[in-house]
Amino acid sequence: MAVYSPISTELEEAIEWLAEVTHKFEEVDATMKESGTSFDQAVEVLNRGVLLKFKIVRGIQKQTVDTPFMMDLASALAIRSKLEAISKIAAARKLVEDCRTEFPLG
Repeated sequence: MAVYSPISTELEEAIEWLAEVTHKFEEVDATMKESGTSFDQAVEVLNRGVLLKFKIVRGIQKQTVDTPFMMDLASALAIRSKLEAISKIAAARKLVEDCRTEFPLG
């Protein structure tokens, strides 16, 4: 798995940062409810400055397949599980193309 963050290039450090951010979301959620701001509005603002993105890189049949970057770790791990179950390069490339549609971050 590859991780991109201007904060760290280390996966463990990035995951710790993500855990802290997730905890902050809980605090922000309470504040948003008090102010009447919708979750969708907050997510839209956050997505404009994505600081942490994940992608999967895997070798299949002596070729490298890598997914586009995804915003959340859960999606990246789900795609990694799917890629690990694939043994044919054509099927892996199809999954990656589907990811480019579903996760248009790049």
